[in-house]
Amino acid sequence: MVTTTINRVPALLKAVALTVLVATGLTHNQANAETCGSTTWDLFAGQHIDVGSVTVSNDDANLYVRYQLDYPGASFGTLHAWAGGSVADVPANKQGTPVPGQFPYHSGADGLPSADGLTDYTFTIPFIEINVLGLPDGTSCQSLPLSVVTHAEVRIDEDGNGIADRHETAFGGDVPVNVG
Repeated sequence: MVTTTINRVPALLKAVALTVLVATGLTHNQANAETCGSTTWDLFAGQHIDVGSVTVSNDDANLYVRYQLDYPGASFGTLHAWAGGSVADVPANKQGTPVPGQFPYHSGADGLPSADGLTDYTFTIPFIEINVLGLPDGTSCQSLPLSVVTHAEVRIDEDGNGIADRHETAFGGDVPVNVG
């Protein structure tokens, strides 16, 4: 069972809208690999436009963070993701506001494919990169807290002419987030 909490950045931080997903149990155990299922959250552009979803899942070696759009005319720009054991470790400014440009996973950077123009994109994050190295035998998925923070740029072509009329950041949840 995956337990989750979703947090939204407050409205005054529209330029840095994020999804914070806190899930217990997405773990890697080499001796007894356990897949903990998946959890999905709505993905909101602006503050109130439900444009799709973010799904977090795993296998025995990787965490998968999948962004999907189902809003007519919407496509992605740049996507950012961070995963780790504590939200306190999220790259942030002095005021505690997360800074997506400093997250370790960027679509279109460091050999990752671009998300520009796509409606479906998945980051594959090896557990070893986020220091999830396994748990003692007999330990369940629920034993390890894991936070995932996502940021999405969404372009919306409202009139169907192939040119984005609006550019929005995308996020999920309903509780303000500050990591400072």
